[in-house]
Amino acid sequence: MIIGLVVSAIGYAGYASAHNFAWLIGSIVISSFGQAMFSPAAVALLSDTVPIHWQNTAMGVYGACEDIGAIAGSALGGVVWTAWEPPATFVMGAISLGVGAVICFSLIKEKVSRSPTN
Repeated sequence: MIIGLVVSAIGYAGYASAHNFAWLIGSIVISSFGQAMFSPAAVALLSDTVPIHWQNTAMGVYGACEDIGAIAGSALGGVVWTAWEPPATFVMGAISLGVGAVICFSLIKEKVSRSPTN
């Protein structure tokens, strides 16, 4: 998940610095790879941590939060786009993805390995 967020952030930074169409397409491909790395891992983590009788509800809440985030992010992006230049919108997106990666990294817990005792 962390790698996916970082790769997506790199793609968004590429949007902000794109000076031609080829650079923009490359940035889109990079951010799409990042999203493809993050999304299945996030859903797998959700289904792994939620009790089986709550998984449908958890997936619905996750999808709702994702959709609300897309709407709020687009609205905020429009404000930033209007107030500053368009690249600022994508820099803001890259920063938010980086913050997400830091948050995910901070939530990592080491697994306790249990070795047989003889």
